[in-house]
Amino acid sequence: MQEDLKKLGLTNNEISVYLSLLKIGETPVGGIINDLKFHRQIIYNALDSLEKKNMVTKTIKNKIHHFKINDPKIIVENLQKQELIAKRISKNIEKELGKNKYDHEISIYDGRQKIQRFYLNQFKNQPVGITVYVLINFIKKFEEVMEEGFLYGEYLKKREERKIYSKNIASDSNRKDYEDLYKKSKSKLRDIKFLPDNLLGPIGIVVWEESISLISFGKNNFIIDIRNQELRSSYLKHFNLLWKIAKK
Repeated sequence: MQEDLKKLGLTNNEISVYLSLLKIGETPVGGIINDLKFHRQIIYNALDSLEKKNMVTKTIKNKIHHFKINDPKIIVENLQKQELIAKRISKNIEKELGKNKYDHEISIYDGRQKIQRFYLNQFKNQPVGITVYVLINFIKKFEEVMEEGFLYGEYLKKREERKIYSKNIASDSNRKDYEDLYKKSKSKLRDIKFLPDNLLGPIGIVVWEESISLISFGKNNFIIDIRNQELRSSYLKHFNLLWKIAKK
């Protein structure tokens, strides 16, 4: 119980006095002093603090102060009040952050671990069941950078869990590589079309719900994620135009 009370924010002295009262029952200060062998002022300070937390009640009997433990449900009520305060503070902080938020944000992720973490976070933060739009012309390199164990493990699990659907456009020369990848993943959350090789460049593009990602997997592997609705809308229009002319 002592560790649990500490987790609730009580000091060591408050815990000792509270547990002493629990053992003794209603008592004057002298009873707690005899039990704990603490200095009188330490006992009074702890009792005063416990009173303010509504965990202890002080009464007068025969002109002597007596102390007893309140209904333990008060501990739950205190936590509920703290939760309400925390929620109110959180909302105020969100409002302040919203005031200072720029209309765009650019983040760079380089190296395998950061890239893997980026994808997991993206899946986690996207609305369930959304569609993302993908232009990638290097699926073999993508599989290499992401690693098979991660790609067909955590990556696929999180994507399936969040039901993240994708429309993919790739070059004709990548057709077999994509078919192989789909067989390995056994995922039904994809649709793919193909374009002639000369219509797609070396930089991959993913259009998410609130951002676009520019992907370079070559000599240096990195992702540039840009949060900007205007830019996102522009890339989505570009994707939809290519989707119309691409072939199954």
